Amino acid sequence: MFRIVQCLTNRDQVRPDYIIVQRIIPFGRASRSSDFTLSRELAEKSLQEIQRIDNELGIQIAVEDPFPLCVLPKELRKYMSPCAWGFTKASVSASGDLSRCGADPRYRLGNILQEPLLRIWNESEVLKSFRSRDYLPGRCRAYPDMEQCGGGCPLSCEIEKDHGVDYLFLEYEKLNREIHGPLAFDCARYDELSSILQIEWSDFSTYSHIFSVDSIKFWYAHNPKIFRVVRDARNWVLGYAAIVPITKNLFENIKEGRYSALTQFPPYEVLRSNDTEYFHIEVVASVPSRTASRAGQELIKNVGLYLSEHARYVTASPITKVGLRLCKYFDFVHIADEKTDGKKYPIYVLAIDKEKSARKIAYF
Repeated sequence: MFRIVQCLTNRDQVRPDYIIVQRIIPFGRASRSSDFTLSRELAEKSLQEIQRIDNELGIQIAVEDPFPLCVLPKELRKYMSPCAWGFTKASVSASGDLSRCGADPRYRLGNILQEPLLRIWNESEVLKSFRSRDYLPGRCRAYPDMEQCGGGCPLSCEIEKDHGVDYLFLEYEKLNREIHGPLAFDCARYDELSSILQIEWSDFSTYSHIFSVDSIKFWYAHNPKIFRVVRDARNWVLGYAAIVPITKNLFENIKEGRYSALTQFPPYEVLRSNDTEYFHIEVVASVPSRTASRAGQELIKNVGLYLSEHARYVTASPITKVGLRLCKYFDFVHIADEKTDGKKYPIYVLAIDKEKSARKIAYF
């Protein structure tokens, strides 16, 4: 960004009065993957470019689609401007459809050719929810400078909703008992698929994600019981596990290193019910936390309990610390490595000993 503005001002003698920077949000073909997703490190680098424009060129510059302030160094927070869409701005399409955000018209609030604009603006349940900020975590709403960032971009990681938690917020989430209360392990609801992606996008440093928007919706429709989540007392999703019921044939192929990921599995070998002795642990991931991960502990205990009750033979391809801890604690055996794109992905297997598993779960 600095070089672009420097060329404008020094070479072309065009001096902007001010510059507005907007974030990339998943839209169109880009909404099907996370290939263009900014990590916290990249966000910080981009803001350092903005700081250079301000300090060296003296041009006013602001980020209009803000990052959560809590993930930024203090010296860079001043460049954040709260998003005005849904508060003082709206978008109207050529056909009269009104949407809250001008960058993403997927979520239609109404049509101004069919009902008055002010009625939609004042009575829309979507806008009431967005303006109330109730969808933000309690720690976020209590932050004294929250109005400067509004919790970040509400469209940064959404599948079917107009607004949700910025996935970058999860990089710095705390899992204190005082904030989250008791945790519960349960099947994921459809409206929690975005929360699963938010955890995945914030958790994996390389952003080589297991699920795209399309794939997670496909597998959820195939068998929703695959996805299980850890929720807190306020129904915030703090972790998830993908526990896949499979055929014996697929189990043997995984053991031999032919497959390691759900996205590679033939759909006809993934069962539509959980009535089987064979399961595969695709991923176990919790919110990356600055404090000890209560969600990770809850996942390890409850995934172990679930497998003890339902499975006899289990394969696993863990790529998270929580997944590796689970395999180590329950004595999974490393049997193979599946090689993809020059990388090795370890594959583990376990024959369930119910008495041994029960002792480990009780001790854990």
